[in-house]
Amino acid sequence: MELKIANLAEFNRFLPTYAAVFTRKGDRTWQDAIKKQAGELAYHVNQAVKRIAPAKGFITSDLLAGLKRGRVPTISARARRLVFSRYNVAQDSSGQLGMYKYKKGPRFSAVVGGKRLNLQALLVRQTIRLRESAPGFLAQSIKYPKSDPIGAARNKHGYKLSIGRFLDNGSSFQFRWSNSESPLSALAAKGLSTSKGQQAIQEGIDAAKVNMLKYITDRIGDRINQIPK
Repeated sequence: MELKIANLAEFNRFLPTYAAVFTRKGDRTWQDAIKKQAGELAYHVNQAVKRIAPAKGFITSDLLAGLKRGRVPTISARARRLVFSRYNVAQDSSGQLGMYKYKKGPRFSAVVGGKRLNLQALLVRQTIRLRESAPGFLAQSIKYPKSDPIGAARNKHGYKLSIGRFLDNGSSFQFRWSNSESPLSALAAKGLSTSKGQQAIQEGIDAAKVNMLKYITDRIGDRINQIPK
């Protein structure tokens, strides 16, 4: 899956004016203006995604409450891969899944946090942990320095979550989430493509646009005030 934020009509309408004002100072270029606004956009989208995220611990509490009522969460493919890899899960000759992490042969439970959990419980636990971390993960995928959004947003393990780059010889800018960057980037694209994700992106665009217009009007106002009366 792939998601792009690029060639925004809202930005393209005001960028020439913004760039004309912005580049009056020093040796600033059109690319500097584009980069500045890309950084502002990334910041405001990041903040908007954070705002739509539930409070920390809410997802875990809700899923645990569902478990008590007999509602088991759907085990995600990623949770299955992580648990199977960590415990070296494989089928024995009878077709039963066992954990071959241990030297004395397969086991069918493991002690985690002082509690003995079977394979199903481990899968549920991993699924809950992944769902709890998802909102923060989406915000991290668009976290760039405001001063320089060129490069990649990465998670704490260094995996690329998205990339920011110039297009058209520096005349425009793009943020991209794609499986070609990493599987995690594709997951972020899927999360941001939901209705809530798209709403957050639009809120970020609107906030960045308001700031850009304020910058333009403030600078033009300063110039007007400098005219001798």
